[in-house]
Amino acid sequence: MEGQIADLKRRFPILKRLIADCDRLAGDLDQEVRNEEDRVKIHDPAHSAYSTYAKATALRRDNLRRSADELRAHLAKAEKALRELGEATLDA
Repeated sequence: MEGQIADLKRRFPILKRLIADCDRLAGDLDQEVRNEEDRVKIHDPAHSAYSTYAKATALRRDNLRRSADELRAHLAKAEKALRELGEATLDA
């Protein structure tokens, strides 16, 4: 059980760093999309002349946000498991 607790504690900083990286990169990509939309003066992705670069960048941004959300879910599960293991060790 101590090995499980150590493993969960080791995961926390890794997950938090990955989440922060995804959030930072998504923010950078969001700025890239806005810059491209401003450059071509078309802000509607449904417009036929909307920038292909902006579409691709927005897709990458959205994928990063989804990844960050999934990592947050993993972090929450790890926190829950650690609490459960912590309670189990305190009860024993």
